[in-house]
Amino acid sequence: ITRKVGVCVGTSETTAVRDVAETDYSIKIYPTVFENQLNVSTTNIDSKSIVINLENMLGQVVMQKRYDLQQGTNTLTLNYPASLPQQLYLVEIKDAMNGKKLAYKKVVKK
Repeated sequence: ITRKVGVCVGTSETTAVRDVAETDYSIKIYPTVFENQLNVSTTNIDSKSIVINLENMLGQVVMQKRYDLQQGTNTLTLNYPASLPQQLYLVEIKDAMNGKKLAYKKVVKK
């Protein structure tokens, strides 16, 4: 969501207008160190579809899944196989409609 903000400068009638970007969501990815499970907590103004990628440090997507989120608070539990190698990964969350990156976090599989 983008809204216009007007700013009055001095005592004149001059008004500067600029764009202020507001996010319509908040996303938390936890824990940072995991065994077989990660959690994603979101709060959305509207319903939204997202894609969650788990990428290794070479940038290869090792797991990918799409989720349909409802308006309000959503908590997702992501289960990963025990056979997933122990290493550093990047969890990347994108808007499924336009591919825009919404969040990312480095996590460690122990």
